[in-house]
Amino acid sequence: MPAAIETKSIDVHFKLKEGKKYPKTVDLEKLKEHYGEGNVSFVDSKKKHFSIQVRKVCDTADHMKEELWSVLEETEIFKTWEPERIMVWLADSSCVYLMGDPYPGSMGQPKYRQMTAQFKGKDGVELKREPKDDPLVYRYGSNGIQQVNLERRLLTYTLFVEFTDPGKAIRKLWKVLNKMEVFEEWQADQVFGVRIKDNGQCDYFTPPEPPAPNC
Repeated sequence: MPAAIETKSIDVHFKLKEGKKYPKTVDLEKLKEHYGEGNVSFVDSKKKHFSIQVRKVCDTADHMKEELWSVLEETEIFKTWEPERIMVWLADSSCVYLMGDPYPGSMGQPKYRQMTAQFKGKDGVELKREPKDDPLVYRYGSNGIQQVNLERRLLTYTLFVEFTDPGKAIRKLWKVLNKMEVFEEWQADQVFGVRIKDNGQCDYFTPPEPPAPNC
């Protein structure tokens, strides 16, 4: 039997329960106490949905979900919200979809129309020029945009492409960025996709490690 692949993070997308009023805030203090403030991200769509991402290494996706659920139950979050989709990112940059059991009506895998990958300059590295985007233009044409702010040490890639498998789409982009030698001076900060439906709701994904040299 093959060994289980360790997890890197879990994304949970919630929707407001039928008949419940949208609360002013969502209390995440217990999550931050348990996992550390830097390992918890929160995205509020203001459309009766919100998403949380927790970064932690666990031995299996199921164990990661079980641990997170035990913490969320202490926050009483399930009284107002119900999970509609759960994604667990593994150490090999693949993604496992877990439905929002025991709650019915999970939406399954959404379709996206845009991806944005944001990078920041590596610590101690002097950024002298922006990456040459020839490989980006060759692969994505006018649907791939590079934006650079050397003064603020920020680099952003926006792709106007449709995809349903975030892991596969990100790996394709990473291969292009590797040809552009982006990873020598920049490190990924966050990656998110914009859904075709759901009022353009954004889902945040865990940036994978850079491709191996000569990949």
